[in-house]
Amino acid sequence: MKILFITPYIPYPLISGGHARIYNLIRNLSEKRHQIILLCYVRSEVKEGQIEELRHFCEEVEVLPRRPVWSVKNAFRYLFSNYPLIAVINGFDVRMENRIQEMTKRYKPDLIQVEHFHMAQPVLKQKERLNIPLVLGEQGVEFVILERFLKTTKNLLLRLALHCELSRLKRYELKVSSIFDGCMEVSEEDKRLFLKAGARNNLYVIPNGVDFKYFQTPAEVKRQTSHPPTIAFIGTFTFFGNVEAAEWLLDEILPRIESKIPEVLTYLIGNRPPSSLRKRANERVIVTGFVPDLREYLNKCDVVVVPLRTGSGTKMKILEPMAAAKAVVSTSVGIEGIEAIEGEHYFKADDACDFAAKTIFLLSNPEWQRRMGEKARELVMQKYDWKPIIERMIEVYQNILTLSSL
Repeated sequence: MKILFITPYIPYPLISGGHARIYNLIRNLSEKRHQIILLCYVRSEVKEGQIEELRHFCEEVEVLPRRPVWSVKNAFRYLFSNYPLIAVINGFDVRMENRIQEMTKRYKPDLIQVEHFHMAQPVLKQKERLNIPLVLGEQGVEFVILERFLKTTKNLLLRLALHCELSRLKRYELKVSSIFDGCMEVSEEDKRLFLKAGARNNLYVIPNGVDFKYFQTPAEVKRQTSHPPTIAFIGTFTFFGNVEAAEWLLDEILPRIESKIPEVLTYLIGNRPPSSLRKRANERVIVTGFVPDLREYLNKCDVVVVPLRTGSGTKMKILEPMAAAKAVVSTSVGIEGIEAIEGEHYFKADDACDFAAKTIFLLSNPEWQRRMGEKARELVMQKYDWKPIIERMIEVYQNILTLSSL
């Protein structure tokens, strides 16, 4: 099977859960001897090794510089249309339309997979002309993310603006998903939310996976016995939900932990932390920025915390630490979509007091940490290995191709 992937960013290095998902889908499909052609936007200068890494799995990799986010054309389109801002920024580009035409003629793919609904417009605009089955890959329900953020933000002007954006976003996301021949969601919960909102029943669940062999801790790098109690939060800080989660951790959860464990060490790990987080770094709060090998930092921590109150989809920030046999404390939003049992594979907490108390309990009980981490790793090995996930994805492709030929 020959598949044209269209993505809003070059999926390497793995600086976010979205990058990791796309990279692993492409890599594992390629290992099953499917041919992958990748067309993606780039937002900055391509660094040495990025395209070379992807060419290990792709027949061809083509990149297109994304237009500036802020432009007169984008402003007019947003003000005088009903399109959401994210679609205006990414979806209206004649260069992308032309490149898709050229690549479909040159490579004759069996199907096209578009990652993220806001990238759909250049494909949908020429759907009849292309005459190729179209698959939409989603990594969360965007209008649900915005609904949840509205519940946490206290800025009245921002709330007013976001209410307007929410109606645009929800309408457009539902419309786009219904036009594609198939729409892949990352969890049954996301599928349920889409159907409840009125989506057409062409939805399939292709969960996020994790390379559990990669995250297995080698014996030679296991931690020494003597170390300060350590927690870590992992997240790409270009996503506002991760910034809000980190701020909630620092403002309301960490002081409660420090009142019982003053020596606790906290890592905030992730790409492009804003100045609001960087300026709060000190000897006990380390803001790392992007790290090339997450395992190094997972090996330093005792408990991974996920104080996420805004989001959707299943989170690599949970699956990867679980694969590394780490104990996890998460909110309901953070753990959503993952088939884990509370109290066995993780602890759940949705208010600051409970979150701090459960984190303190784990930090104070190494045996609980160990047992919970081992159970979590077993769960990942059973349910979130990429190989069976890719087999399911191939079945979905074949089903879509069959239905399209009728």
